[in-house]
Amino acid sequence: MSFPDTDTIVMFGLAALMGSILILTLAYWGERQRRIAGSSPRWQPADIPLKYEFQNGYLISEGPVSDCFLSDPENRSRAWDDLVEGLSDLNPSLRDKLACLRNKGQAFCLTQKIGPDEVSITGATHDDLLSVTVAPLRDLGAKTVLPRDSIRRLEAELDDLRQSLDSCAAVMWKCDASGDVIWANSGYFDLLAKLQTGQETLFWPLPNIFETALKDLADGSSPLCCELSLPDGMDGTKPHWWEVFVSPLSKGEQIFSALPIDRAVQAEQGKREFVQTFAKTFAQLPVGLAIFDKSRSLVMFNPALMQLTTLSASWLSGRPLLFDFLDQLREHQRMPEPKN
Repeated sequence: MSFPDTDTIVMFGLAALMGSILILTLAYWGERQRRIAGSSPRWQPADIPLKYEFQNGYLISEGPVSDCFLSDPENRSRAWDDLVEGLSDLNPSLRDKLACLRNKGQAFCLTQKIGPDEVSITGATHDDLLSVTVAPLRDLGAKTVLPRDSIRRLEAELDDLRQSLDSCAAVMWKCDASGDVIWANSGYFDLLAKLQTGQETLFWPLPNIFETALKDLADGSSPLCCELSLPDGMDGTKPHWWEVFVSPLSKGEQIFSALPIDRAVQAEQGKREFVQTFAKTFAQLPVGLAIFDKSRSLVMFNPALMQLTTLSASWLSGRPLLFDFLDQLREHQRMPEPKN
C-alpha cells in the first residue's frame, strides 16, 4: 500500500481551504442580500428625511440598513467619515461646513439638487449631540418646507448667536456696499439712543454713528482709532475714544466692531505728561542724568549730560545702548578704561 507524498497532501489541504473560504463568502453575500432586500429601498430625494445624530464622533441614531451615504451602516465609529465623503460628492463646500460644525459648533443649512429633486442639508448641535439632516424640499408656491427638527435647531442656534452679540462689550454694526447700516447689536442701539435723546422712532437704514469719525481714517488698515463726542449729561459733550475693527464680507458688505479705549488713552496721556514733567525737572539739574529702559537703551537725558560728556544731542537722541554709551565716554576721555 502506497501513501501519498507530501506535495499531494499540501495540494489537497489548499483546495479544501479555498473551498471553505468560497462557501463562507457566498453565505455572507447571500445573507446581506436577503437583509437588503427585506429592508426599505435605497434613499431617494422623494423619501423621508435622513437624520444622523452623533455623540463624540459615534453614530447613535438608527437608520436604514442600506444607506446611500454610508458604506457600512453597521460601522458606527466610521459613520462620520463616510457621511463627510458622501455629502462632499454632492457639494464640495460641505466638507468645510461639516468640519466647522464638528470643531466649532457652527450650524448651517443649504440646498442641493439630486437629479430633478431638491434637498436640504442642515447641521446643528444640541448639548453634546451633533445632528446632520438630509431631507427633501417641497415647493409650495413661494414657500419652502423644511423638517421641523432642523428649523427648531437652527432657530435655537440663531437665538444663541443673537444673545452673544447683544451681550458682548463691543459695539457692532454691518454696512452694505453703499455704506448703509443694515444690522446692529444692542450696544449700537444704546449708543444711538445717547446721541438721539428724545427721538424714539428709528428708521432703516440706521444712522451711521462712526461714519464721520472714520471718514478721514479709512486707509484700509485695521484697527482704527477715532474720537466720538457723546453727551455728558450737563448740556455738553465729552470726547470718547474708540478702537474700530473692520472685516470685509461678501458682496461688498462690511462688519464693524468698536471697543471703548478711554482708559488706555488716558493712561497714555498721563504717561506723556509724567515724562514731560520729569524732563522739565531734569533740565534744571546741574547733574548729568541718563535713563535706560529694561533693554538698556537710552530713553531720557538732560542738557547737563551733554555738557559733561561732550556727546552730541543727535547721537544721544538715537537711543544708544548702555555699552555703546560707556564706550563713547571712554573715547571722549570722560571715563577710565576698564582694568580687564
